[in-house]
Amino acid sequence: MNPEQYFFNFHLGRELSLCGEFLYNGFEAIENDEPLYPKNSKEVSYLDNSAAFIFLINHSIAFERMSKIISLFFLKQKHPKKINGLLKEYYLSIDEEYEKMMEYSFLDEHENKALYSHSNIEINELINTIEQGSLELTGSERYVLQIFDNFYSKYRYGHFNPKDTNFQKEAEIVNSLLNYALKRNFMQGVPDPLSDKEKALYSIGVVIQNLTKKYYKKIDDLSRNMNIYTTETKNDSKSQATLLNYEKSTHSIFVRKQIARTELMFCISRSSNNECTFDPLNLSDDMKNQYIKLGISQDMEDIVTDLLDEWITDNQLPKENRLETLYRREIGIKKFMEYYF
Repeated sequence: MNPEQYFFNFHLGRELSLCGEFLYNGFEAIENDEPLYPKNSKEVSYLDNSAAFIFLINHSIAFERMSKIISLFFLKQKHPKKINGLLKEYYLSIDEEYEKMMEYSFLDEHENKALYSHSNIEINELINTIEQGSLELTGSERYVLQIFDNFYSKYRYGHFNPKDTNFQKEAEIVNSLLNYALKRNFMQGVPDPLSDKEKALYSIGVVIQNLTKKYYKKIDDLSRNMNIYTTETKNDSKSQATLLNYEKSTHSIFVRKQIARTELMFCISRSSNNECTFDPLNLSDDMKNQYIKLGISQDMEDIVTDLLDEWITDNQLPKENRLETLYRREIGIKKFMEYYF
């Protein structure tokens, strides 16, 4: 593996894994019991501003870095001499002989400006300039990225400004974004009894997940063209859970975790003398013990998900209403546990 391949494989691979962690932790921050308020409501001041800040800063950084990874791959593909110029000092530090073999040129002004900027929209425009139409955004995706850009530009250091007396600005932005998603209902098949907050999480999670899948697939395709493995992630990691999420919404990652926790607690706590509408899943004693000691793992979530799919099939329940079916099951189990425990 030459220095160039090493950079694109390992350096950018580690960067991508960090992006996955940012996305997971960012969305997890707003997975709380706080309500959704109408837009411009004064009650937004009661929301957790730190959770909103983490959501905004993490997603701003994650998508910015993922788009910069894509930009570097396309520059390598279309303008290899420019990449050589960008990495010249790196090549020299790794292998002086390799550095002597390279031909160099420099980035154009707009390329240099975009790569060193913190604007998702600007970097996306650079990508589509290098390779026309290679990373098109939908209206909702562009809207959300613009929200992240505005936050990062104006408010990431906002509270250091003594003239800034709006201490809940981050909460207002996130509350407004959730209202935007709720109104447009990007997620179909969500159970009606859910709160507006959870419906909004499902909906904004669709936009976030679509962006994540779009960026990840582009990086995966470009790395495969170089015969390297930039998109490999650590097994059972937050990054893997986010980047390889097969559900429509990022919110579903945390719903799966909640369901797995409920099912395991149900299996552990239920005795033969208690009656419940639903039978517990056939989970092994080893898995129950592991949950008690270490909590939920990705493997546990996957096993519970597979067993629930089998349960739906065995009971001939409609698969197209999977969310509604699982919602009713989890509500029934929780009522049973609340009654007996």
